[in-house]
Order: sequence, then structure tokens, then C-alpha cells
Amino acid sequence: MSDDRRLIDKIWAHAFQLRDRGVGLNLDITWQRDQSLEDLDHLPAAEILASEIVGDLNAALEEFAAVAAAPEVPSNASGS
Repeated sequence: MSDDRRLIDKIWAHAFQLRDRGVGLNLDITWQRDQSLEDLDHLPAAEILASEIVGDLNAALEEFAAVAAAPEVPSNASGS
């Protein structure tokens, strides 16, 4: 099994563990609107937006790294 496949299996197993513990995993974010961005004439500067995006992506990568570093999950917990 490739390292990529192991990582994917870990992420899915973690998601199932969260679901089983009652942690909601609703990925529907259409209801979350940033009211400050309604007026397109007053958007933050592109450099600020880019910096915020990079920060968000780095935070997401750190979370994925934490999942990847988590102890192995028994194979029966991943739904296989």
C-alpha cells in the first residue's frame, strides 16, 4: 500500500471516528457569508487577501499533518 493511500485511509478513519463521536461534519458552507465582502468596491487589497489565503492554507496543512502523524487506526475502523 502506498504512503498516499495510507494517508487517505487515516483521514477517512479519523472522519468516521469524529462522526461516531457525534461531531458534525456538515461541509455545506453556503449559509456562511462574509457580510464585509458584499460591497465589491471595498474589498481588501490583493496582498492582504493573498496573505490571508496563505495563512488559511498553512493552517489546513498543519491539520492534515497532525492527522497523518496520528497513531495507526485498526483496519476494521476504516470501514474496510
